[in-house]
Amino acid sequence: MNKQQVDAYLQINPFQSVKHMVCDIILQEIIAVNLKPGEKLNISKISEDLDVSRTPVREALLLLCEEGFVTKSSEHRFYVSEINFAEISQIHFARKLLESKAAFLCASQKKCPNITEMRKRAAREFTHKDSYSLISSDDDEFHSLIVESCGNKYLMDYYDQLKNRIKFLKKIVMLNLIKNNLVEDFQNIANTHKSIINSIRLNMPEFAEKEMENHINKSFNFLISFINSKL
Repeated sequence: MNKQQVDAYLQINPFQSVKHMVCDIILQEIIAVNLKPGEKLNISKISEDLDVSRTPVREALLLLCEEGFVTKSSEHRFYVSEINFAEISQIHFARKLLESKAAFLCASQKKCPNITEMRKRAAREFTHKDSYSLISSDDDEFHSLIVESCGNKYLMDYYDQLKNRIKFLKKIVMLNLIKNNLVEDFQNIANTHKSIINSIRLNMPEFAEKEMENHINKSFNFLISFINSKL
């Protein structure tokens, strides 16, 4: 990390707080695996490298702890969260099961709640100019709407327990698609969202379930390929 990253960030986000700027810069370093899993994060060094005070660095690391990207030890030291392949596989399996069944249940209803908002999210066309925050926000909202609209309280409760871990893994995929300017992959995501929504709208539960499974499998395969290439 260096001062040039700060200057580049402020050109795009001139009104962002220092805390959130530092948080975003560290996050991008973690996602790109420039900061390795298990690596210690030294507040003084980050403060010096980015030419900011220690307080916003500490605040940024605490934000990243809440999102699961950083771990705080009992000695109050900060580390990049470890990547556990067994845990990733388990999260993927649970996510696929919950979201595919949520899509099935949405399509089984005569008129699915939030279908208009879902269609609005799915209708977006991605370009290389879109920011990570915009794309990620749309994707998170789309998947959350599917789960919230399924009508099964217990499924929603289980999903809520996994939500932060799912977002952690999705962010790795999204940020690296953006970094490598893989616009076609983004458009494939959008097209799959449209297929899922159409199957829900047309009351085709089996098709909705299968489309969601395929969608989540593609994301998982990209994630594993990227991690293997970096570690």
